[in-house]
Parts: sequence; structure tokens; C-alpha cells
Amino acid sequence: MQALSSKEFFELLNSNNLKPSVILEGIVKKSDNSSEVMFARKGEFGNWIRIPSSLIGGAFVLKTFVKDSGSYAEVKLQLAPPSNPESKALFDLLALASLKKKAHCSWKDDDDHWNWEHEAPCDVEHCEV
Repeated sequence: MQALSSKEFFELLNSNNLKPSVILEGIVKKSDNSSEVMFARKGEFGNWIRIPSSLIGGAFVLKTFVKDSGSYAEVKLQLAPPSNPESKALFDLLALASLKKKAHCSWKDDDDHWNWEHEAPCDVEHCEV
């Protein structure tokens, strides 16, 4: 993934144009088509999605591994900025889903202290996300 230079960061910050990227975390493998990658959520080796290279703005490789004679990489893919209204809608939906995933479950215990638990909202009654 490409980090902003200090100059770019401050220019965007000062012009109120600083926007988060959409990051997909999962595993990738080679595709038969050299201009795309096969992507799956971590641990879901049966649900592969083709992502064209034109939609990927950058990648950070967390680790590589072999499983059942296949080579894989655990990655964070930074999506490229959308280029048309349809891709912007999908980009915005992924951004929204990404924010929801990062929410934390919180509740107050019997002593009125806040507790923080799960990485994502849960189905338990105490969840206030």
C-alpha cells in the first residue's frame, strides 16, 4: 500500500480532502488471468472472488504460506479510488461495511464500569454498537 508523503498528507488535511482508503484483508492466490487476483476472506478457501488489478491501489503482504499444494498470501489490499458512479457506490458500500466491522462491542457491568470486548458487533443483548 502506498503511504502518503508528509507533504501530500498535510495538503489533503489542510484542504479538508483527507479520506480513508478501503482496505480488504484476506488471502490471495494466483489467477489464471495475469491481470487479476483471486481473493477470499481469511480462512474461507472455498469462496474466491476475482479482483482485477485495475481495482487494486496497493497491497501489503502480511505472510505467505502453502496449503494443500497451493501457494497463498495473507494480505491487506487497498482499493483504487473509484473511476465511475457504479464503482463509487460499491467503494462506499465497502467502506461502510469496513467501518461496521471495526466497531467494538461495549457494555456496562454491574459496577457501572465499561467493558470492551469483541472486534465486531455481536448478537448479545449488551452490545451497544
